[in-house]
Amino acid sequence: TKLLLPELANDSEFITSLKEEAKSSMKLSHPNIVNVFNLHRDEENANVAFLVLKYIKGGTMKEVLQEWPQGVPIERVLRTGSASSGTGLGTLAYMSPQQLHDKDCASNDIYSLAATLYQALSGRAPFIGGDIEEKILRSIPEPIEGVSDVVNRALLAGLAKDESDRPETAE
Repeated sequence: TKLLLPELANDSEFITSLKEEAKSSMKLSHPNIVNVFNLHRDEENANVAFLVLKYIKGGTMKEVLQEWPQGVPIERVLRTGSASSGTGLGTLAYMSPQQLHDKDCASNDIYSLAATLYQALSGRAPFIGGDIEEKILRSIPEPIEGVSDVVNRALLAGLAKDESDRPETAE
């Protein structure tokens, strides 16, 4: 399950958009995509809304980073990252500038994957502290120390502010 923040659970525009996203996601079936089964809103407490997702064995990013607090080894990140796929809506730390403006574009997945891989390699999301939305819109993340220039360039290209500056594919 993915519980929505109470302020989002009460935002009718967001819920409508999320319902459409959930309907689209329910039609997808692929080993590298987490299946969405339902969007549920508690009848007794309108502040409670959540997505019901297929259970995937494994840990959260937080748990993975407890094992590797300085960042996940590049070999593991590449093995995981080469088979990953994102979703249109998601957690703020992984959302592209376009997603913040409710713009659906193909490169949103590239951005989210790059943000996830950035966190896996560095031990932290590309933008932390303060106004995250403002940083996503205007700041450029720092290259990761101890990671090759090639990987840093790929990550920063994936995290480009303008969708046309991002790579066309995750490869």
